[in-house]
Amino acid sequence: VLPSDKILKTVSLETQFQGSFTGINIMNLHLMVDDNHLKIPQLNIDLDKQTLNLESLSLQAIGLNLNGQANVTQLFKQPSVKGQIALVPFNPRQVLKRLE
Repeated sequence: VLPSDKILKTVSLETQFQGSFTGINIMNLHLMVDDNHLKIPQLNIDLDKQTLNLESLSLQAIGLNLNGQANVTQLFKQPSVKGQIALVPFNPRQVLKRLE
């Protein structure tokens, strides 16, 4: 069951990817749900080395702007994540209004 059209008006997804038995590369991922955006320029998964590299992430949703990057090792055994996340200063009142 889909949400009402008051909540969900538009959805789009654009990306490019390459896959093989040893890995997956996702390039230029852009997911848009209404006026919320997720952008990932490059995501690499190496199945042999059990690594995931996310060089850059940009998320704009409900009035918040988040940027980050992450690297995951031992992806299938005992995942270890290292990265950075930055949240741009925001007005909590404006965010709460969007959640009403």
